[in-house]
Amino acid sequence: MLSNENRDVQYRGCVIVKNVASHSKELAEKVLAPELLQVLDLLSKFGMTNESDIKPELLVMFVNHSYLTEIPEMAKICECVKATLELAEKWKLIEKDESDDES
Repeated sequence: MLSNENRDVQYRGCVIVKNVASHSKELAEKVLAPELLQVLDLLSKFGMTNESDIKPELLVMFVNHSYLTEIPEMAKICECVKATLELAEKWKLIEKDESDDES
């Protein structure tokens, strides 16, 4: 769902992941597999103004690269993804990226 071309489907997928992850640490550990965390990290980058900050190796996970031309449409998806990543930090499943604080 998260890599679907339809933004509404992507958003629904993000909300589902966030809701499951917010329920308990055990569920968060199950749903937030490393591969999914990579996708969430990639999606969170679309809120950036500088597209060159997106890791190219993560872009290959998506077949349709039109994402780069639709960054403004990604605002609510980015917001939901960032909330999910904050939950992952809360449950100590990931560490806060210090480079985000410096920008």
